[in-house]
Order: sequence, then structure tokens, then C-alpha cells
Amino acid sequence: MIGKTVSHYRILEKLGGGGMGVVYKAEDTTLGRFVALKFLPENLARDTESVERFQREARAASALDHRNICTIFEISEHEGEPFIAMQLLEGQTLRHRIESNPLKLDTLLDLAIQIADALDAAHTKGILHRDIKPANIFVTQRGQVKLLDFGLAKLAPSSRRPVGAGVSAMVTAQGREEFNTSPGVIMGTVAYMSPEQVRGEDLDGRSDIFAFGLVLYEMATGVAAFRGNTSGVIIEAILNRVPVSPLRLNPDLPLTLEEIISKALEKDPDMRYHNASDLRTDLMRLKHDTDSRRSAARKQVAEPSDYMPASSSPPLRDELTEVAAPPHASIEKSGSATAAIPPGVPTAATPPPSGPSAATPAGLTVEPSGAIIPSLPASAEPNRRKFLIPAVAALLVIVLAVRRPSLKSVVLAKEEPRTPKPGVRATRRFFASGIAAHFSPGRSPGFAGTRHAGFGLLVLKLHDA
Repeated sequence: MIGKTVSHYRILEKLGGGGMGVVYKAEDTTLGRFVALKFLPENLARDTESVERFQREARAASALDHRNICTIFEISEHEGEPFIAMQLLEGQTLRHRIESNPLKLDTLLDLAIQIADALDAAHTKGILHRDIKPANIFVTQRGQVKLLDFGLAKLAPSSRRPVGAGVSAMVTAQGREEFNTSPGVIMGTVAYMSPEQVRGEDLDGRSDIFAFGLVLYEMATGVAAFRGNTSGVIIEAILNRVPVSPLRLNPDLPLTLEEIISKALEKDPDMRYHNASDLRTDLMRLKHDTDSRRSAARKQVAEPSDYMPASSSPPLRDELTEVAAPPHASIEKSGSATAAIPPGVPTAATPPPSGPSAATPAGLTVEPSGAIIPSLPASAEPNRRKFLIPAVAALLVIVLAVRRPSLKSVVLAKEEPRTPKPGVRATRRFFASGIAAHFSPGRSPGFAGTRHAGFGLLVLKLHDA
């Protein structure tokens, strides 16, 4: 077949084969695109029932225009051999994707939601797949699901009738034995059958949901739910046994996913999900909750801890500006001292007043001497006090060392007390006001009060000397 032209398709290579068909890669010489051509095997090409089922697959798939169902382009015949031209997919089947290893939760939920959506679309059209298994679910390189092989599909509800041999497959993965059904008995792949399908009863969409539950189990654990060396052992397990808890095989699974799988695998169809849309909704809710928890965890890690400062502390002022109030400035007291500043007198410590009698802005302190002093933040008070004490002491030591009186001047001072001059009296008053402001209880006089005291002491020493 390689190199042969079938209709307007030139066959390039063989992609794979299964019990109900062989698939080739071909080029559409008319449209200039690559397609997949599926032919019946030679031993079934002359079988009427096999040909009918082959045509039914094409009709069922072509009736479903859905992003997660493989697109059928045409069904035709060449030299007596029927074939189906379909969408060429690049990727791998879900069976190869699993390879005995459970899928990551994000990947599992994303693929499962797409499979459930494809089943819901088919069931809405009244089409049952009847052969849901990992080998019939294709995953493209971009992570898109494509449901394959509608060879066993039928319209529901209708009475089931045996229609020939084997299980259809588009590109059936090679690997472990799948125990396909015997001709003319029951249709499907034994390991992925529902109990009612095994018993040969009438089927509806809930049978596909059971098969999808088995696929979910395998995606979550990496192993099939019902295993055995013969088809008889597997059938007995499907009818009478409960599969091992998925959490025992994969402890990382969320409990909600195990509950979803268990509900899909109920033996009684009435206890199962009634439609694929309900199953899809539960899967989407689980994905949303998982994403929300992960997002909340990342946000919590990104937020600063309690011990980290939210913002830097305000810098301390490097300079203190003192502005003397004019003689006619009035002082008002209403809980804290404020001074009225007449208009037209701009200062470095206060903004321009907005009215004829604007009050001193917050953050300024009025000294008893009439000076307006900006107040430092409370955090600067301890450092200022630590600085002032040694500064005053050093100033006194310097003054005493420079102007140390002689013994004679001390004796004369005791014998002939001098009357202070008017300038000395004014200096003493200035000195007294600074000392009183510095040691006034309940308030901090600021640096100016202490500076007045030190300056007054220096002048007194110079006059007394």
C-alpha cells in the first residue's frame, strides 16, 4: 500500500493497526493536506457485517462536530476496499501516556474534563460509544483529547444485537493483552466493560460512564481497576468485586477524586452518574478548588511576615529652626500651647497662614519666652537627652578651666559682695527662664530651653570673673 494512490490520496506510511482496521498516513493531493486513511483488514473486507459496522463508525463520528472527537472527512471505496479519510493527529494514545505511571493531578483533571465533554456531546446526539478505553483516547502534542473509534457505536436507546467480530480500534497501542470479545457474543474490551454490558443487557449512556470511570482509575493509579490472567477472571471481578481504593495506590490523590471515581464505578447503574455532564461538572469543581488552594498558598508565601516592617520609619530632622515671635503675638492654651502668627510673617518652621489669625500648625511648640520650636518625634527624645547631659557638663568644664578665679578674687568676693549690673540681672532672668523650661514637669522644653540655660551660665561666669 505504501506509495499507492487511493482516490486522490497518496499513501505515505503505515501508522498502526487494530482488530477492525489498518491506518495509514496519506497526502490529499487535491487540498494539499495530510490525512489518516483507515482500511478494513483483508480478512474482513468481504464480511458484510464488518463492512456495515465500518460504515456505522464513519456515520456516527461524522455526525459529531466536536473539538474532542476525531473529525471524519469522507467514507469511500477504492477497488472494492472501503476506507475512511479522517483527521491526522500527532501525539500518542492515552494508553502510551500512562505507561503504568499515574498522571499528575493537573494533567489528569484537564484530560478527564475533555473526555467527559466528548462523551456528553455523543450522548446528547443519542450515540453510545461502547468501547471507551485508553487505546481509543488520543492526546495531541498540545494536550487536546480526541475520542477515536466509533466502530461499536450505536443509537440509544435500542435493543442490542450481536454484530460480528472483535473490538474496533483506530490506532490500537501495542503492549499488554486486552482480551477482546469473541465474535458474535458481547461487544467491547472486557477490562473496560460495564456490568450490564457483560450481562448482555440493554445499554445507555451510563455504560460509557462506567467505562470512563475505569479509565479515570487507571489515569490516577497507573494500573487497571480489574485485572486477571483470563477474560473470565476479569468478568467475575467486574460483576462482584470492588477495585482497590485509588488512595491506597496513590496517596497524593485528593479524596474528592476518589469519590468521583467510586460513583462512576457503581455496579448499579441507578447509583452511577446519570449523564456525562454531571461527571464533568464534578471534575471541573475539583479542578477549580485545587487551583484556588494553590493560588492561596502562593499568595500567602508572597505576603510579608508580621515581623517585617510595612514601611520605613520617618527620618529624623537634622536641623531645628527657632523663630522668635513678635512682641504683639498672643498665646492661647487649649490642651496644648499654640501661638497666633500674624499674616505676612513667613517662617522656616511654619507654612504661610491662610487667614488673619491662623493658629500655629501641628508639630510646633511655643516656649514661655515666645520662641516657636518644631517638636521632634517621640522616638528622638531619648537620644536628645543622652546628648544634652554630656554637652552641658563639657561646657561647664571648659568655662571653669578658661576663667578659673584666683584665691584673691574669691576672698574679695566674700568680703565685698558686688551689686550686679543691669546687664547681669537680665542675663540671670534669661538663664532662669531656660532652667525653668528645661525642668518643667509634664513637658519637654526642647533643645532651646537647655541652650538658654547653658548660655546664661556662660555669661554669668564671664561677668563674675
